[in-house]
Amino acid sequence: MVEKEEWSVLNDYDGLGQALTKKECLDGFMMLPCHVPPTFKATRQDGYAYNTKRTHSYADGFESILSPICYCPCPDFITSDHKPVRCAFSIKPNKAGNVNMKNTNKTNRKLYMVVSGLSCTDLPVMDLEILGGSSDPYVMFMTDPKDILWHDSDKKKNGYGHGWPKTKHLSKNLNPVWKDPLLLEMNGVACYDDLAGAIMYAVVFDYDRNSGDDIIGTVQINLQRLCSSISPAEVDSRSKRRPSHKTDISAPIFRNGQVYGHFKCKIEAAWVNQSEFDDSVAFLWKTNRTKR
Repeated sequence: MVEKEEWSVLNDYDGLGQALTKKECLDGFMMLPCHVPPTFKATRQDGYAYNTKRTHSYADGFESILSPICYCPCPDFITSDHKPVRCAFSIKPNKAGNVNMKNTNKTNRKLYMVVSGLSCTDLPVMDLEILGGSSDPYVMFMTDPKDILWHDSDKKKNGYGHGWPKTKHLSKNLNPVWKDPLLLEMNGVACYDDLAGAIMYAVVFDYDRNSGDDIIGTVQINLQRLCSSISPAEVDSRSKRRPSHKTDISAPIFRNGQVYGHFKCKIEAAWVNQSEFDDSVAFLWKTNRTKR
């Protein structure tokens, strides 16, 4: 098949390609048909000759979350039994939004976020049939860097305790809806630039009373996206409340490259100092809490 360049036949038997088509791994990634010779167990010489004692194959898939255009083989590469492949991609940048340039000015204000309308749909069954054959989900919010959202204090402050903020678990529910909002207090964030490269993870867990909780999956959220249009220095003269920015989140829940349900919520962000807290963040939290 290689000598006859029957690439379509080889692609039909490609295990990774089959798994991608069935969404058994790397969901959301794309791979073009491999119209190039197998890349693994080639002899170290120009062109494509193979070690007959080993099964030659496509050693590494050329999958990507970018949009692949074409693959180009490198037959003159002779320093390894792997023949590399060049890939061309098209890239569409994410929209950063209209970033308020005053957002780079540091003040004594801190960034708070109120998460509301939180729900998940089509979660997998995590418990054994003898235990009800369902799931007991809750959502925990984590950040990288850790210090942004992690709290060491055991004393609750504005709804916080020790560790990561999280919802209550809902028993036996594969389509949970959390009616109470969640307040997120961002540590050490004084301006937009402090969030460069920072990621927040909404991690969906299955609660287990007698053993460790199991991860159902994760949603990744860019923190800068949540506050791109507001500034810690900005003042709204028409209201005592600080300007806020609301973002709708709707995304698949991933674990090990596969989708395990869908996640939705609204996140409203505001920069406030302690004296502005009751008029701004506490107001948002109470308002969303009464929406049943």
